[in-house]
Amino acid sequence: MAVSDVIKKIKGDYERFTHLGTKFSIADLMPGEGIRLNNYCQNLQPHPKKDELIKLTKEFCELNGIWREKSIHHLSCDLYLYPYAHPNRLSIMMKHLAMDFDLNDEMGRDIFPNLDAEKQKKAAKLIHRMASVDLTLSMPANAMRIEQINIELLREIKAHSPVQWFKAFLTLYKHHVALTHKDSSASKLGYIPTVNEYIENRMHTSGMIFMVMLIEFADGNFLDWAWLEKAGIAPQFKRIHRVLAEFGGLSNDIFSMEKEIIDNNAEDNVLSVLALNDLEPDLEQSLKHAGLMNKSLSSEYFNLLARTRAKIIAIGEREGLNVDALLKHLDKIEIAFKASWLWQKVTDRYKRPHSLFVETELFLNQQLTA
Repeated sequence: MAVSDVIKKIKGDYERFTHLGTKFSIADLMPGEGIRLNNYCQNLQPHPKKDELIKLTKEFCELNGIWREKSIHHLSCDLYLYPYAHPNRLSIMMKHLAMDFDLNDEMGRDIFPNLDAEKQKKAAKLIHRMASVDLTLSMPANAMRIEQINIELLREIKAHSPVQWFKAFLTLYKHHVALTHKDSSASKLGYIPTVNEYIENRMHTSGMIFMVMLIEFADGNFLDWAWLEKAGIAPQFKRIHRVLAEFGGLSNDIFSMEKEIIDNNAEDNVLSVLALNDLEPDLEQSLKHAGLMNKSLSSEYFNLLARTRAKIIAIGEREGLNVDALLKHLDKIEIAFKASWLWQKVTDRYKRPHSLFVETELFLNQQLTA
């Protein structure tokens, strides 16, 4: 089948389900694991200064022309991911993420293919400049306001972090910008990416891989990777960071499926990619497959978390070291994992009346505050 025919088939399946009133639960797509996740995440609370921080971020967005009607629905994201963060640091992070969300909603991977040729050309030039900034963070000549915001906020992040950490963060963030805001569809690529290729890219397009790095920035506690390598536990930390990033990105593909595939015909979503790689594409089959992928990541996360915590404690006892900082980092990994599930359930960003999913059904009398 042609790529366009596969997307039509998926959308046809969707219309049939919604016409019949069929509902899926995203949690139930992960047999057994969904129940554990819902129980695990239910007590997570956003940052205690959430109202003040949302107000400040909204004022910043309005002042800089990046406020949209739906912007309020994503301002709470960092509040769930980093509820322990120092308010000044979190304010910087929230402003930068708000800018990134605005960029995504203007020219993200599901939007870009639908822009006309002139808008695509302008967007490509803008993204190239934003993805080309170096460690000096010099302001480009004739920079657009969105570029100025980006540089100004990156300068603030740099001023509050070690040189090596910021260098790694900037590399990841620039790759995210370059990869996310262009047409990466199978039609444009000229081939169907494998599921593994898609997962590798999704870590970056979701932004989750650099958002995991921001766990260290949030309260100024940075990992000593040289010591972790010497102690033999760097691989465990790298793997749990990656599992968290993959889970956040792939679970988001299901939550945002209607926004991306149904509204914008996106081919760059795990459900599209699974369907494109199937001999007989079928939405329910792709949903179940994606659910099992997330179940596997969630199961690995719980296993890794327990093993890594036990190994850290053993090293501390054997070497007579205080390992509280490392254990606290794992606590923050736990918070980020919980948030990557819970926030998607509570935010209105992915909700709509008559949604295919129980978690994203918007009830007209429902007043969500997240």
